Amino acid sequence: MKKTLFIFFLIAPMLLHAQSGVNVNEVLSDSELIHLMDSTWRFINEDDSAMATPDYNDSNWIMIDPTLSGDSNIHLLNGIGWFRKKVYVPDSVRNTTLALNISHFGASEIYIDGNLLHKFGVIKPGAESTEYSNPSLKPLVFHFRDTGIHVIAIRYANYRTQRPIANDGYYHGFIISISEANNSILITSVIKYVLIGFFIALATIFATLAGLHFMLWLLRYSDLSNLFLSILCVLLFLYFLMQLIWNMGDNTEAALATRNTTSVLLSLALIVLSALLNYLFGKIGARYVFIVVICITSMILTLVNVPYNFIISSLVLMIVMTEAVVLIITAIRKKVKAASALAVGILPVAFCTLIIFGVKIFMGNDVDTGNTSDYDGVTKLILIIFSLLLMIAFSGIPVSMSFFLAWRFARVNKDLSLQLTQVKDLSEKTQKQEEEKKRILENQKAELEKEVADRTSEIREEKKKSDDLLHNILPEEVASELKERGATTAHQYDQVTVLFTDFVAFTKAGERMGSKALVEELHNCFRVFDEIMEKYGIEKIKTIGDAYLAVCGLPIPNEQHAENVVHAAMEIIAFMTERRSKLGDQTFEIRIGVHSGEVVAGIVGVKKFAYDIWGDTVNTAARMEQSSVPGKINISQTTYELVQDKFTCTYRGEHEAKNKGKLKMYFIET
Repeated sequence: MKKTLFIFFLIAPMLLHAQSGVNVNEVLSDSELIHLMDSTWRFINEDDSAMATPDYNDSNWIMIDPTLSGDSNIHLLNGIGWFRKKVYVPDSVRNTTLALNISHFGASEIYIDGNLLHKFGVIKPGAESTEYSNPSLKPLVFHFRDTGIHVIAIRYANYRTQRPIANDGYYHGFIISISEANNSILITSVIKYVLIGFFIALATIFATLAGLHFMLWLLRYSDLSNLFLSILCVLLFLYFLMQLIWNMGDNTEAALATRNTTSVLLSLALIVLSALLNYLFGKIGARYVFIVVICITSMILTLVNVPYNFIISSLVLMIVMTEAVVLIITAIRKKVKAASALAVGILPVAFCTLIIFGVKIFMGNDVDTGNTSDYDGVTKLILIIFSLLLMIAFSGIPVSMSFFLAWRFARVNKDLSLQLTQVKDLSEKTQKQEEEKKRILENQKAELEKEVADRTSEIREEKKKSDDLLHNILPEEVASELKERGATTAHQYDQVTVLFTDFVAFTKAGERMGSKALVEELHNCFRVFDEIMEKYGIEKIKTIGDAYLAVCGLPIPNEQHAENVVHAAMEIIAFMTERRSKLGDQTFEIRIGVHSGEVVAGIVGVKKFAYDIWGDTVNTAARMEQSSVPGKINISQTTYELVQDKFTCTYRGEHEAKNKGKLKMYFIET
């Protein structure tokens, strides 16, 4: 971009004066611009300070275009070389204030008649110590004091020509011209400030549009068009921001790096543009994948500096613009509202692309390399003007897209407003019905509330009954777990004491007492047992006929489990002894067994389930009961070790227990 604008700067004054071409030894006239860009420069790839002097013999030097364009000329400069050219100064130009304009990506020392005019950059042997500079838009003011032939000598350094690249898209030499100073300075100032204003304005516009459409996308996530346009505007904002930095600086490395970056940004912008148009008027399918592939391919080819990469990138641009035109025309034919507004933004880009591509093909690759000497200024000016128009026109695409999406957003809001109006009318129509219903409901409200209160009270009472029944069947913690989860998990308890009771000669008592009296007496006894268990925090497990099973130490651990069970057993013995003394044969004699150890407790089955305990501790407690005698509490060795300091125990010795062998047993003295 910067090179194109500088060429425009070189050509513009010449077009204003409308003069013809120049000869080998250029003749300066006060009415024409000498662009000095032809193949009459003398060149040698050597370095000698004497080469700046006017009378130095350069007849054996080769003649060359100073841009060093073309594959065969790029490598002629191996680091440092000299260029010389003779110009004839007539009397009409003598003492006229002139301006020398030069543009390059290397370093230079400019001599006129052996006198140093200016240095751009620093020339030293070796690429590491040489400092490059781009003096575009920095005219050098000078005078020719005498008429006749004068010598322009330029010491020039550019070590980039040693790279193994056929053509990186930039001239390795320089572009130079001489013009009247006032015109040159005026044009330079105009170009400089126009560039600043142009790029700042475009960057600001696209930054604003990016933020605006990103906010619109946040309002409606489902519509991706605003997101695509926001990304496109961000890419264009970065593109013009980098153009601003490039054109306002003289760092050649930054300029070359910016070229690749801007190529990447433009390729990404084409991908996003295609995605946006396909999202709005087509579908993102195989055609879009093809567009993505060719854009990425063009980007890669530009980055690796293949020859004629401009033609490739131009073809890609034409393909994307063709797709855009087809999609827009299809949308217009389908009578998509406001689609014609997009044509205003798309068609100028397609037209400018076609013109530029045609002129480029006509001029070959010379414009890319900087060799413009073989073509007239009108042709070059047409190319430059259409290049600028292409930038402006391409900027019009997101602007027209923004207008289209803004119109669509406004239409959606209008439709929503219309729907809201319809909803309001409908609401007014139904409001009276709702008020009538409200009056009916208010009349029934008291009755409904009373009925609900009654029902709620009944439900609470029933719930309390069911909870009480559940807590009566199961331990509280197990019941809570069952209500919350719908199931319980069996747990192992390492330290518990199991109590087992059994009535002596229960079968004979049944024959003696009768079934009804037997059951009633059994109920009376077990009811008292239940009260005793509750008193000592013992969990009743179940009754099996005349047997009574209870355990202490679960589901809540209790360090006094053995002591509590012994206390409960002693109260049972006392109760049954007293009852026996009153009722005689109308009640029972009881024996009790106690053992301490570990058990597993839980619920089994899914119907008529009951909380139960399992383990060898339960079996051993049953053996203790079977080995006991009426009116006695028989405890195991394990229980004895836990309660021997609290109760009086009598050692019975070892007794045979079913399936257990001989076990040590003790009586608790009551």
